[in-house]
Amino acid sequence: MNKDRLLKLAEHLEKWDVPTEEIKGWNFNEFYSHGECGTLACAIGLCPYIWPDEWERTKWGPQPKADGVHSSRWFDIPYELYTVLFDPIGVDMIDEFPLWTWYKETGPDATPNQVAANIRACVTWEESQ
Repeated sequence: MNKDRLLKLAEHLEKWDVPTEEIKGWNFNEFYSHGECGTLACAIGLCPYIWPDEWERTKWGPQPKADGVHSSRWFDIPYELYTVLFDPIGVDMIDEFPLWTWYKETGPDATPNQVAANIRACVTWEESQ
């Protein structure tokens, strides 16, 4: 788990530290990328803004620039954990992982602070293992 990257993303979410002329709203259910979803942002959608040298916006949504690297690998977390943290549909998977007691269900209406809280809780839980 790349705790530094996850915590930096959580920090940006908590501050909503994004350029307001580029991103005017939040929607956990949408990726942010120019020309695709307008002014909506999600946690992964902020990655090209936070790490412009390592991420890019593509027609498929934000991606790490390294060839073939999925976002989950960039954060060094299992795909299932990535899905629970960053995909509002992923909340349906949480029953399969009863040890993840740190998780607070959010769904598509999650706020940036709620997503950040789950990221921080996940990192804290990982450190206690």
